Amino acid sequence: MRTALAVVAALVTVAAGTAARTAPGAASDRPRPRIVGGDEAPPGAWPQVAALLDSSVANPWGAQLCGATILNRSWVLTAAHCLQRRPGDEGPVTAAAFDVLTGTQDLGSGGQRLRAAELRVMPSFGGGVASASDDVAVVRLDDPTPIGATTVLPASDGVPAPGTAAVAVGWGDTTVGQGSYPVKLRQVSVPIVSDADCAASYPSAPNRFDAASMLCAGDLALGGKDTCSGDSGGPLFVPGAAPGQWVQVGVTSWGSSCAQPGFPGVYARLPALADWVRAQVRFGPFSSAPAFVRQQYADLFGRAPSDVELWQAVAGTAGDQPAAYVTGLLSERAWQGRAGGIARLYRAMLLRDADTGGLAYWIDRSRSGTSLARIASSFADSPEFRALYGGLDDRAFVARLYANVLQREADPEGIDYWTNEIVTQRRTRGGVVLGISASPEFIEATQARIDVTISFFGLVRRVPTGTELAQWTPSPLADLVSFLLASYSYAARF
Repeated sequence: MRTALAVVAALVTVAAGTAARTAPGAASDRPRPRIVGGDEAPPGAWPQVAALLDSSVANPWGAQLCGATILNRSWVLTAAHCLQRRPGDEGPVTAAAFDVLTGTQDLGSGGQRLRAAELRVMPSFGGGVASASDDVAVVRLDDPTPIGATTVLPASDGVPAPGTAAVAVGWGDTTVGQGSYPVKLRQVSVPIVSDADCAASYPSAPNRFDAASMLCAGDLALGGKDTCSGDSGGPLFVPGAAPGQWVQVGVTSWGSSCAQPGFPGVYARLPALADWVRAQVRFGPFSSAPAFVRQQYADLFGRAPSDVELWQAVAGTAGDQPAAYVTGLLSERAWQGRAGGIARLYRAMLLRDADTGGLAYWIDRSRSGTSLARIASSFADSPEFRALYGGLDDRAFVARLYANVLQREADPEGIDYWTNEIVTQRRTRGGVVLGISASPEFIEATQARIDVTISFFGLVRRVPTGTELAQWTPSPLADLVSFLLASYSYAARF
């Protein structure tokens, strides 16, 4: 909502920069987004930056309305005023009015144009005035972005000190009101301004600085570098603690004129607002905790949760720690006994990891009532199993099981016990392998590998590759779950 004082009244209910651009050389009907006094951003410098587009305009350059940043595969962050009604709109603005462009710094080439599915504006946004407080919103994407780079949100105490060199980026007008809009992303370095100095620049309505939800950046003495109008929604970054890391501390919001001495740019203060942002997007492709919980039950247990299970999940861990909640479900006996038991049969009977098709088939059979013993018997009848063990007598078969499955020489008592089980027909060969695969010794030896296999299958509906198994087997299960829930493969399922 970057506006000059002279036009504030005209923009009280209309967000500047939220009308699609006219073609090059044509007249523009309102102030436009712009980075003033900056430079073209180096290629690939800001993969977390996205563009909010007018869905009715085909050309991304002409459709660009505001900036945005990627929060996860399914959500982007922008300014609340970017989602307000525009001239000519009838009725409330809906998600259908917007697209989001990710994966490119060039509005003329590349990237993914994704439809918006849901708009969420911070409820306390003061949209009726030009200098609105709490000017943040999030947009859920109809399809996930393949871009894995996400913006880093600050801690609540992460307000940068005055004088810190910040960087703002955008695709807006590079001049002041001359209609020179770049195709390629631009950036500008501006110093953080103290709250006291910003309050002195904007002391009263309709342009009043509110330190609770705003921060300022710009050269008070010289001006010359700034964001403006529809750079709105774009990020203000400061260097993070890690090398090469950038933390987003602001969302471009408003200001008086552009790049003028004494009037810094004003940004939504993310250290104060980031908790609300995180709360909106924590369920990834799902819009609510109940929807998220229902999908976990469908994926892992093949059923809907009961009303009590749903209430307990939403009120408990699932409500604020989705990854921890899913980690708990993956560790439950119901999933471990079914999916884990079948995956262990593959290791024990066929000496290999489960394949996706086979694991899916046998989990479905298990849900239909087929016991692990029946599944083990089917494995024992397979040509693959017979090729490994078919020519051996019962005693040699048991000895080979110890060597292949438990990776040790059989003790005489063990050989006698399992051989007798077969000879007396208390168990089939498949039943013996099932018994050994369910032993504490085998479970302990294979648990980490099995967890990786069945977690991949449970969440992204495929088994891991050999490389993924090697990468994730030594890692805590919680880390793997967080990775999978944040992955493109997971979001793309829904």
